[in-house]
Amino acid sequence: MLGSLAIYAHSLHFPEGISLFHRVGRVREGAPLFTDLDLMGYASQARSISTVVEGLGFRPDRMINGFFGDRRLVYYEGGDRFHMDIFLDKLEFSHDILFGKKPGNGRLELDYPTISLTDLVLEKLQIHRIGRKDLVDLLVLFLGHEVKPGADGDHEVVDADHVTQLLADDWGFWYESIQNLAKARALLANFVAEGRISADLSGRI
Repeated sequence: MLGSLAIYAHSLHFPEGISLFHRVGRVREGAPLFTDLDLMGYASQARSISTVVEGLGFRPDRMINGFFGDRRLVYYEGGDRFHMDIFLDKLEFSHDILFGKKPGNGRLELDYPTISLTDLVLEKLQIHRIGRKDLVDLLVLFLGHEVKPGADGDHEVVDADHVTQLLADDWGFWYESIQNLAKARALLANFVAEGRISADLSGRI
């Protein structure tokens, strides 16, 4: 699992982070907090994934799955309340985040049922023209978790070594990350000024 729902799951130990989702108005009033389910898998398991998902009653997007099924699968819930995106081997948007190709020997094995906390951070940092919702997601991640040089198996720590190694080899990704972190800090300052978050809590970032 990845995306905002995964961040929510990783923040259940941090009540202030969960309340922040609601307190700062991550989405418009009355709208659901989450509108889709984003998952990550291995392309070598795509056929098995499709069998399981369709067996649960989800309808495949035959055009997307036909053209892009080697790297992405899309399904719709029976009542059309939400859709499911399943990315394979890598998250491929503004910048690529690689998870490996071999089950048992990739980054998907670092955590469960979500991708690693470090990869959740990278997922948000790679966004070009990042929006308010994603900036709030970043703030919740950083408010509730430490950033350390090496996670050492700790699922609730952001691995600074992995992030720096990845960005050192990709100037565009590094630049995008610096810009998005600056935007997150600016939004945090606004929340503090508006009294939506305490200055003491904001000091964690």
